[in-house]
Amino acid sequence: MKRSELPSVRKIINLEKIVVGEILNVMIHPYGNFLRIASVHVGNKFPFQIIFGGSQSEKIGMKVAVALPGTLTHGGKLRKRKFRGLHSEAMICSMLELGICKEGPDEIMSLPVDLLPGTPLKEVLPRIYRQSLSYSLRI
Repeated sequence: MKRSELPSVRKIINLEKIVVGEILNVMIHPYGNFLRIASVHVGNKFPFQIIFGGSQSEKIGMKVAVALPGTLTHGGKLRKRKFRGLHSEAMICSMLELGICKEGPDEIMSLPVDLLPGTPLKEVLPRIYRQSLSYSLRI
């Protein structure tokens, strides 16, 4: 699969259905060169299977922002769908997709490891930015 075949960036319109997820497992998609499959715990009984375009920076135990089905994006409502024959139940988000940054690499947003899966992202973003602001002020 060529990079140009990947879906374009789907910018999130609101954070209502974005939660913290924990990557439990990652593997290469058997039918897509640039696609990866992650098993992600989002606070439900069973983990979600999520297909995404990975840069291989993701790892087991990493906390990420996950858009759940029904999340409103500029492309419409997010829904479960197939990517190259396998189902994806949600979307792992980048800072670009969340609108946190306007340009730069479209990399997965890594969250602090102490966050609990299923926690709404809108509850933890103020804490994350307060910490990064204090780090930059110490320099």
